[in-house]
Amino acid sequence: MSDELLSRKDFFKKGFSKFFQFLHETVGDNLGVLAYSPVRPPGALEEKEFLDTCVKCGKCVDSCEQESIRFAGIEAGFLVGFPVVVPSERACFVCDDLSCMKACPSGALNLTDKFNIKMGIAVVNKDKCITYNGEDCRVCVTSCPFPEEAIFIDQQKHPFVNKSCIGCGLCEYWCDYDAIRVKSER
Repeated sequence: MSDELLSRKDFFKKGFSKFFQFLHETVGDNLGVLAYSPVRPPGALEEKEFLDTCVKCGKCVDSCEQESIRFAGIEAGFLVGFPVVVPSERACFVCDDLSCMKACPSGALNLTDKFNIKMGIAVVNKDKCITYNGEDCRVCVTSCPFPEEAIFIDQQKHPFVNKSCIGCGLCEYWCDYDAIRVKSER
């Protein structure tokens, strides 16, 4: 077959087959470890269901008055165009209206009570947090929509993130030291 010309269809079919075979052999079951793990807008379904349900219409993006929701860019690979929140750029302000959830026509975002939103969880980087160098700081607590509940300053005067953290990213957005990041729980 090496002397025969491949049709365009066969060329792509064989090429993609070899590529995915190589990818599977190289990465195997660890593909999930390398996957892009975005912070989704409030009320998002579990990731697989979200991806199957979201129609990328942009109504959640348009309805967000704080401009916190945007479309994933090229960094998302195959997930480009799905709505995300990038807390370091613009956190979710957990609006009273929750308009993004109300605007979603496909059901990928469900209207959820503020206290039950789960976008991710904040994680403190002890190497960057100035409280671990003896300095006082409460920015992460004062910026939180649920201060002293989702995040508080412990007896050692360090921030402690509770499981009630909804992952809105306001602490990440306002921290000048890049000492706290929201980790998606997807």
